[in-house]
This record gives sequence, C-alpha cells and structure tokens, in this order.
Amino acid sequence: MLDWTHTTDSIPKDGAVFAQSADLAARETMATEFNLLGCHALRSDYTIRPRSDGRYQVSGTLRAEIAQACVVTLEPVTQTIQETFDVTFCPPDQLENDEPEFDALEADDREPLERDQIPVGRVLAQILSLAIPPFPRADGASLHQTEAGQDPDDTAQSPFAALAQLRQPDDKGPGES
Repeated sequence: MLDWTHTTDSIPKDGAVFAQSADLAARETMATEFNLLGCHALRSDYTIRPRSDGRYQVSGTLRAEIAQACVVTLEPVTQTIQETFDVTFCPPDQLENDEPEFDALEADDREPLERDQIPVGRVLAQILSLAIPPFPRADGASLHQTEAGQDPDDTAQSPFAALAQLRQPDDKGPGES
C-alpha cells in the first residue's frame, strides 16, 4: 500500500527525518483497501533513530483526510485524522525471544525488520486503519425516524408509559382500594 521502506544501512548514527506524502495511486489503494469513498490526503512526518541491538525507533505523526459514507444517510462525510506514533523495529529473532507475559499498558509497539529494511509504510497503513471511525455520521444525521414537524424526543416513550395507557381509568393497581 505505502511503499515507504528504508534500508537500515541508509540511516545515519544520529538518525534521519522524513516527510512523506502519498501519491494519488497510493491514496486510491488505501481508499479501496479500507472501504472509503476517498483518501484525499495522506502525509507523515517521522524520525528514524538507531538504537542498540539492531533496533530502530520510528516516531512521528500521520495525517490523513478521508471521506466515508454516513451510516445513516449514506452522504459523504469528510474527516481529518491525525495520529502520533512511536514504534520500535527489531530484528525478528529479538521478537521471538520476548517474555511470554504480555502487559498491554507497558508494552511498546514493536514490529519486525524485514531483511534489513524498515517497513514504515506498512505500519502507517495499520495505524490509519485503526484510526478510521467505524460508524461515521453526517452532521445532523439521526437514527430516530419521526413524522414531519414532530419533535424526536416526543416519540421516545418508555415501555411503562405504553402500559400505563392500556390501563383503564377506573382500574386500580394491586394493593389499591
């Protein structure tokens, strides 16, 4: 999807800063992959820093402007997504030797290096997919259907209100005289 891959030997010892923007073909692929009406912009600014033991720290910001269909009206809903990220890329053998216990609150995001390459684009596509709202709604869209001119709040009755209407005026409840 996003071919933003860097070889480990191209990263200087003091790190490198990158600014990437997805081209039209990549944005169309992302839109299709994530069932979007469109991906109008996709950009990331990030830094790659070498760490000890062959690890690389990648941190930055992902920004995207997407269009989705409203779940109520099917009208296009344009949204801006901005996510910060901090991921450590490790040699695959270091990931296999991790502790069996996993604590999601303390765990850092770790991804495998792929043959001495840092697949930043793959990870950014995952980050975007998780940031996309699952149920987008257009402004003013509501699931409540009402008749013209009727206040939507007036239609909401509790089941007990409906039962009270069935009760005859001369009926008395249990224990009433």
